[in-house]
Amino acid sequence: MKITKISSIATIQDLGRFSYKSYGVNESGALDKWSFMLGNALLGNDLNAPAIEVILGGIEIYCNKAMTFCITGANYEAFIDEKPIHNNYRIRIEAGKTLRLIRAMSGMCAYICAYGGFSADFVLNSASTNLSASFGGFNGRALKIGDELSIGSRMNLSQIAVSRIKPRDKIRIIKGAEWELFSDEAKHNLLNQEFNISSSSNRMGYRLNSDFKLNLINELSLPSHGVSAGTIQVPSSGEPIVLLKDAQTTGGYPKIAQVIEADLGLFAQSRINSKISFELVSIEEALMAKKERISHINQIKEYASEN
Repeated sequence: MKITKISSIATIQDLGRFSYKSYGVNESGALDKWSFMLGNALLGNDLNAPAIEVILGGIEIYCNKAMTFCITGANYEAFIDEKPIHNNYRIRIEAGKTLRLIRAMSGMCAYICAYGGFSADFVLNSASTNLSASFGGFNGRALKIGDELSIGSRMNLSQIAVSRIKPRDKIRIIKGAEWELFSDEAKHNLLNQEFNISSSSNRMGYRLNSDFKLNLINELSLPSHGVSAGTIQVPSSGEPIVLLKDAQTTGGYPKIAQVIEADLGLFAQSRINSKISFELVSIEEALMAKKERISHINQIKEYASEN
């Protein structure tokens, strides 16, 4: 399979690279892990099978061999040659045809999952592309025209479809380690105002702009400490940054909150310059929401295996 056109940041990703933060290696991995796993579940793959993550723009892939695949995540305008196809459908593309993803009509990142998964460089127990260190995925970099990809299998499966993960009006968060050190006004604004996602956002993190600042009660100097995807840091500017999968492993900014694991994928699907708002939940509610997401993926995997 050969990339013939590309106008997006497209990389090979899996669920990420764990247990190496103490060495300064970030997680990498799919920004929206639930949509990523949904695609693999629909194909009957291992849930960690490498897929292509396409962010916002387009990509065209010429298939010299048949492939059973699906597109999940962002709602993409997509075609096989000139024939429109739907997202969240398990589809077969025949040899000699071109898969075309034109643009995301909603959402930020889509996943092209193939039966058997895409072949990739496996480094430190993951196939995810680490763009900053240039390893994993496809030669440690984003895909470009002329790249040739291969998949583990070309099995022909029946065509079935599932519903996408439903968006939420508000992204759920839990209190961060320094929650109590922020002013009451800052906490109120975090939970009752809308934020705008800055154009300077990327896979490392989304910067949030607003007409107000999230201020501490008193100035604070913290030593550098561990952070993770979903951490909401507040630098001295008072404008929060939500860390994502390519974020650094440590940081010294105070942490006002943490996006819950169940909603981090939904947050990552938010478009640049779109509005976002937050809802505070308990740790128990966060764990229940994660349990529901896992149950949903397992139901899809069971459904796919029976059809």
